[in-house]
Amino acid sequence: MIELNNFKKFHLFLNIEVFTKALLYKNYLEMKNKFENDYNFMSVTYNYPLDKGIIEKKFNNYTLDVNNL
Repeated sequence: MIELNNFKKFHLFLNIEVFTKALLYKNYLEMKNKFENDYNFMSVTYNYPLDKGIIEKKFNNYTLDVNNL
């Protein structure tokens, strides 16, 4: 059993990291790779600043218009 003081936080649960949004999406992608038909409910997510290069490359020539809102 893990004992925690009021000021302590943890992000491991049964050796699976799930308690941050970034890690939740990482685990979602792993499950999607295993069960593609069952895990198709989440949109693409980026983790800034870790994915800064991907974001800049993908949205480099992005233009806002009525069709892509």
